[in-house]
Amino acid sequence: MFIVQRIYLSLSTALLILASSQPYLKEANAAGTETVLPAQAIWQERPSNSLQYVTTDPLDPSSIKRYTVTSLDALSSVLSKDRDPGFWDAPVRAQENFEPTLWNIDSINSLPLSSSLEYSSVKVAVLDTGVSPHEDLDSILPGYDFVQNDTDPSDLSGHGTHVAGIVSASRNSTGVAGVAPQVGLIPVRVLDANGSGLISNVIAGIGFALESKADVINLSLGSATDVPALKNAVTQATLRGTLVVAAAGNSGVSNYVSYPAAYPDVLAVASTTRSNVISSFSSRGSYVDISAPGSSILSTYNDGSYRLMSGTSMAAPHVAGAAALLFAAHPQATPLQVSQAVCQSATDIDAAGLDQASGCGLISVVKALSALEGILETTTTSPTTSSTTTPTTQLPPTTQLPPTTQLPPTTQLPPVSQPLIAPIPTLPVTQDAPGPLLLGRDGPDLVLSWSPPALQYPEGYYVLREGSLPVLTQCCDFRDPDAASTLGVLVYRVYAFSASGVSQPQLASVALWPPPRPTLKSAALSKKRVRLSVSNLTPGAFLRIYRDNTLILTTSAASKTLRVSLLNQPSGRHSYTVRQETSMGTSGVSKPSSSRVR
Repeated sequence: MFIVQRIYLSLSTALLILASSQPYLKEANAAGTETVLPAQAIWQERPSNSLQYVTTDPLDPSSIKRYTVTSLDALSSVLSKDRDPGFWDAPVRAQENFEPTLWNIDSINSLPLSSSLEYSSVKVAVLDTGVSPHEDLDSILPGYDFVQNDTDPSDLSGHGTHVAGIVSASRNSTGVAGVAPQVGLIPVRVLDANGSGLISNVIAGIGFALESKADVINLSLGSATDVPALKNAVTQATLRGTLVVAAAGNSGVSNYVSYPAAYPDVLAVASTTRSNVISSFSSRGSYVDISAPGSSILSTYNDGSYRLMSGTSMAAPHVAGAAALLFAAHPQATPLQVSQAVCQSATDIDAAGLDQASGCGLISVVKALSALEGILETTTTSPTTSSTTTPTTQLPPTTQLPPTTQLPPTTQLPPVSQPLIAPIPTLPVTQDAPGPLLLGRDGPDLVLSWSPPALQYPEGYYVLREGSLPVLTQCCDFRDPDAASTLGVLVYRVYAFSASGVSQPQLASVALWPPPRPTLKSAALSKKRVRLSVSNLTPGAFLRIYRDNTLILTTSAASKTLRVSLLNQPSGRHSYTVRQETSMGTSGVSKPSSSRVR
């Protein structure tokens, strides 16, 4: 269990783009002098959606007069009294054709790659304040709101929509363009309208992103607190082949360290200005990996508008978008290989080499692609020096939980020997390791199983769940009670031991994001029937229904609600409860609902 901490947006400043003033309704005569257009001509120039006629003093632009004009006679009356230059007012949005002025896209040199690749199958999860619909964001995929716990991740702040635009705004000659236009966007709302939230929601959001098969996760957020469960979630993402990118923070030159940016598996991004120098607000530290534009970045915003924002929150999605392009070009690349390519190809903008302000330097997308191709070529063509060379030890891939087995009520799993809590002795590594771990689930319990070492049979095994005491057990299984009801990433290590020493551990981890606790109502009907109404369900979940704490029925949920009629119920007052299970975990038991059966 970890202490819930608050996290905040890596956002420095926000500036609203103002529209340029409209041209005066004037014309020039043959002599070159200006004459005021007659009322009839001005009336004909009126936009169909405007009834506001505005005049301004040429010598005092702040002097503005507005008139509501509904007819030609009304306009003539205004013109007879006010001889200042005028124009018809109309709704405007923050400039139209912005794309030629997107200095940030030019700065990281992403246009050649984004114009030549097909990358619509690549997905970037944006864990933020949500993402609102916008005409420049036409590749939004289904997401989730962990703040309100529903499937509508709309943005009530604007920050997440701004970040999303930097990643994937469409290149359509209007508005703005993202680093990877039209790459798939998975909106995950983990922060509220004020830009703050809970680390538990961020962990759950990472789990959702992995279930949605995101290639990149962008975290434009941070906390001063190092929470092991968050670190584990990031590790889980990396093991599954998903690159995690995070904002380095906006503390300037202070000693503030931001998490998750400071975790080793995260690509931490500092902010640069238009002059390619580090932004004054950008955090410094040994954990900073790379730099990208983050000062005065124009991007999408709520209500279909655009806005300038500054912060490492804006820098991170430049790198997330760049990573999406690299994964599109080489889907076989790993997160580590993409991170290495980004760093190796960066342009020095601060101290030579790796430094605490800019990391490796300013990202260059085209150079990163060349570097990645070199890394992949080296990896695939390196010759084997000798047939007797000891192979590099590979960690087993993260074990996926199999679908929940629907067991009849009378079926029992074989018993597992009762383990003992015992410390792992300090012994040399002499024992062969056990076989790869398999993870299964029985109700709220996780069951680990493995095969014994092939060459040397051990005396026993130590099972260590990260954050818990080690347990001594025999071959070749272990039951972890109520583990499936745990929220977060569980990491298991199994060591074989003998009198002479211990083995290297076998490793397996699983991300568990249990479904919510169901809500249950019961009503007794005639003829020993009881109707149960269950809500707050996860579609596809497996349900267990209990009467007086005894399992009486198993079924599945096709939607968020379910009605079940129970026949031939015994007479008397009974208490009914329900719990739901998915491949990600088991919920808590619902509050009991009582009914008297007659």
